Amino acid sequence: MKIDENIISHRIYGGFLGRVIGSTIGSVVEGRKYEDIKAMHGTIDHYVGFKPDDRGFIIGIPNDDEMFEIVLLMTLEERGNELTTKDIARKWLDLIPPNFTFTAERVAIDRFKQGIFLFGEDLVEGNPYHDFIGAQMRAEMPGWMHPAELDAAITLARIDAEVSHAREGILGELFVAALISNAFAVPSSASMEGNVKFSELLKVIEKSKIAIPMDSMYARTIARIESLYHDEPENWEQNFLDFREFAYGELLESLCTEADAARQDTLRKLFHIHVLPNAGILMLALLHGRGNFSKSLEICADCGLDADCNCGNVGAILGTILGPENVPDKWKVPLNNQFYTLIKDWDEDRLDVVASRIYDASRKLRD
Repeated sequence: MKIDENIISHRIYGGFLGRVIGSTIGSVVEGRKYEDIKAMHGTIDHYVGFKPDDRGFIIGIPNDDEMFEIVLLMTLEERGNELTTKDIARKWLDLIPPNFTFTAERVAIDRFKQGIFLFGEDLVEGNPYHDFIGAQMRAEMPGWMHPAELDAAITLARIDAEVSHAREGILGELFVAALISNAFAVPSSASMEGNVKFSELLKVIEKSKIAIPMDSMYARTIARIESLYHDEPENWEQNFLDFREFAYGELLESLCTEADAARQDTLRKLFHIHVLPNAGILMLALLHGRGNFSKSLEICADCGLDADCNCGNVGAILGTILGPENVPDKWKVPLNNQFYTLIKDWDEDRLDVVASRIYDASRKLRD
């Protein structure tokens, strides 16, 4: 599918803007339970926890999700289509502050420091976090690199995911990258201020399922959310509670059945940052939000768990369809076009400039 380059550039900016909006919204409620968020905030319908100045601007915070995406961008700028998983691993070692890494990524970087480079299935032993959310949380860049080029986006997503993840963890990055890539195929006429035509969003979701095997636990997760939505499309809160019971029951127990004692302990303590329950929240927000940018992010944040990752994904998907002009001012104006990160050798601090750099890398990769 041939897309005008001006549209691609524009949509990448919208997607990156949506990504940063989402991760900022979710950062304050990351790791919290739905019940606690509801009791404390009601609903997350503004930048909770950030104090705007007299101009209405907030000071954002660096986010590890975007940090890994920017490192992938920098590696692509150097290696282009010759990129390998090991290239990305070496860049992680060079550029990412080690005290700003967690779970699977920390295990991976600790191994790289020792000269041990294990990827994909080979990294599973000794890494109980191999199917946690870390690959899904950084999944947009492959889709932005390959707009409406689904196979290429999925291939790049796998190369990136295998740096630190395996199995269901990889599928999270493949699915979100597919959603981003397919988002470019939505016609501009399907977008208006703050809203994507829901029927077009449903097409994006359906086309993106090709990225995940239908016999996977990830596919079961997506299917459960779709079933709940089909049966009760008006009550996202009850559907979330029903899904959470399914996730912490059937899904968690299925994973534990195949795990040793140490892995079981890790799963039970940290299931809120596993890819599967968070994939369910991502889908719940997209379906019950029905293409409305603000509503989708509010639902996503209100559910809790790994909220900054989930809201970042949702914001990026919808932002890539909407473009920056259709992202609501209530979310984009307070950011003041500022981008914050802790990556070494990176000095771009404006959202539009970062988006332009993403586009330039994408264009070069596709030429």
